[in-house]
Amino acid sequence: MAEMPRSPTSLSPRTMLLFGFGLAAVLLDRYLPEAAGTVLMAVSLMHIADCHLTH
Repeated sequence: MAEMPRSPTSLSPRTMLLFGFGLAAVLLDRYLPEAAGTVLMAVSLMHIADCHLTH
């Protein structure tokens, strides 16, 4: 498991954004299953685009 950063400020905005979307996807999956697939697809596309932009 990855070591947790000592403070939240050491996380990049991109990491915080992805974490936020991940948390939203988990909550949607729990309370609104039909919407979770759409959210997960959006997060996946964002992640793919992010990888292409940063590499």
